[in-house]
Amino acid sequence: MHDLDRLHQDISNRQRIRLILGTALADVISAPGHRQLRHPDLIADMSRALRCDDERSLRRERILLNVFTDTSSDGSVSLRSVECIDGHHRLVAGLGCGMWRTVADLPPDILDVLVNGWRAHAQGPEPRWIPLEVAERSALPRDRWIVVPPNWGPKGPTAQVPGDISSLDPIFAVADRGVPLRELAASLSSAAEGRTLCVDIGGTRIKWAVLRTPLTLDQLQGATVETMRSLGWLNAGLADLLGSESHSGISAAQSHLPHCEAVCVAICSKIEESGELGGQLVQRFGVPKDLAARMEQTCHKPVRLFNDGVSWAAGALHHARLAGADVALPALAITLGTGVGIAMILGDGAIRPYEMAAPLRGQRMAEAAGWEALRHPWDVHQILGRPFFDWVAAARSHWSYTTVRRQFSARVAALILDLEAEVSPPATVIVGGGNAEYVSVRELGSKTGLAILPCRRPELQIDPDLISLIGCLSLQERARPP
Repeated sequence: MHDLDRLHQDISNRQRIRLILGTALADVISAPGHRQLRHPDLIADMSRALRCDDERSLRRERILLNVFTDTSSDGSVSLRSVECIDGHHRLVAGLGCGMWRTVADLPPDILDVLVNGWRAHAQGPEPRWIPLEVAERSALPRDRWIVVPPNWGPKGPTAQVPGDISSLDPIFAVADRGVPLRELAASLSSAAEGRTLCVDIGGTRIKWAVLRTPLTLDQLQGATVETMRSLGWLNAGLADLLGSESHSGISAAQSHLPHCEAVCVAICSKIEESGELGGQLVQRFGVPKDLAARMEQTCHKPVRLFNDGVSWAAGALHHARLAGADVALPALAITLGTGVGIAMILGDGAIRPYEMAAPLRGQRMAEAAGWEALRHPWDVHQILGRPFFDWVAAARSHWSYTTVRRQFSARVAALILDLEAEVSPPATVIVGGGNAEYVSVRELGSKTGLAILPCRRPELQIDPDLISLIGCLSLQERARPP
């Protein structure tokens, strides 16, 4: 920092900012008593706003920095410290997500720089507020501070002290003195313990939420699912979507990473025992088989991939048990969305994906769709996925909701009967997903003779988009070494 003597001159706030542009925010000292953040949960929201280049939510209050200097006998000015008066959470959020590293990165229109407590062009030092208990423990004479009245708007018991007293001043107890903001940012890492960023890369959207074990009802009712549109797994652009330049396809979720210890991802792909991708996603669409390793390089966190059908099955089973349902196993789990996810929950609770490596031997699916035969394993997605609804909109727009529901239910029933001919007969069929609203549970039961369990439990007040994310974390916990 150069030309510090200019800080003692009558210059504008913007001129003061220019003089300290190179100051590292990690070295800025917190206010007295601010050795921990009051609301660390707010950091993720603030980091996300920065990541999304949306600083509007951060502009409600100004960030106040106080530059403390010393003047020697020869008149030269030296820096004692740069301290934060207001804006600790925002500065730590910027540090944590890597968007704000120095004063130069801060929006200048929300930043005020004081010098030894003096604002630009002020007539005297401005008092500052500190926690009341800090003032009571300090050596500051009682006649030099006052208790802030509640109607002044303090956020708790607060004292007002002279603004020219540094956070590092010996009058404060050692335990109450300010610390570098890097220490506050580092303290957030402990909050990451047990938290996992769970991501579901679907055909239409990417969904994510931060969850921790155990997956209790209280936690899930309060969980927030965030989404962004994806290019879809039926689009050759998926390789770009998941590339390092776009932060592994979860760039909008990156602000959560400092507050998580791991990442788990549900994706429509075969997962090899090595953890690498296999099947059509690699062979047909060019998605790198070492996707997990590439994501780890980008996220700097352990990353584990799971088949999305298996993830949904695990989540649906946990969801049903939270509702008190007695799910008879083995169970067939079918999720109906942009495509179709299928998994078998075995009697011992293990979950296996149904690999559509060859056309189904049964012909009920083809008959329900008016086809002679299934030509390719992925025809299942054509018959029950988004293409069906695109066809209805284009060629059968006169159909009523009831007709669409009847036709769709007949196709799902045909799928279940075809699957029953190839796998062990299930005791239960769990059905869910974005298009499950078009399924008649009564019709499925009558056509298949099986117990149908819809993954709909409004009384639980759990976002349905959480199902695959719950399953993703559940599978990750199962995979942990004992």
